[in-house]
Amino acid sequence: MARSAALLLFGLGFCWPAFGQGPLSDPTRPPVGVVGSAGQAAPKTLKWKLTSTLISRQRRVAVINKQVVQVGQKIDGALLVAVEPGSALLHYAGQKIQLKLVAGTVKLAVEPAP
Repeated sequence: MARSAALLLFGLGFCWPAFGQGPLSDPTRPPVGVVGSAGQAAPKTLKWKLTSTLISRQRRVAVINKQVVQVGQKIDGALLVAVEPGSALLHYAGQKIQLKLVAGTVKLAVEPAP
């Protein structure tokens, strides 16, 4: 009995530091695609989420926060300045913020109709 109690206490000694320190971060989660301008730190919490991009000869469009936004339009105080395959560039409060699509999204190339 004393031996099993000693092993239990010994085992708890290894696990104890992990208790009560809050949630663990996911090491497989990719970093948020944010680029600050001129070495400034970009906002920690993004209020913009890019879910799609559309690029054609006539226009460049991004779906941000479930809204269709064309280059030159604003969304939640930010100006959309560029749309590239899989990314969009916003200007907000003097900062450049690059939004990126989540990895593993489907890319489809569409040819113009004849």
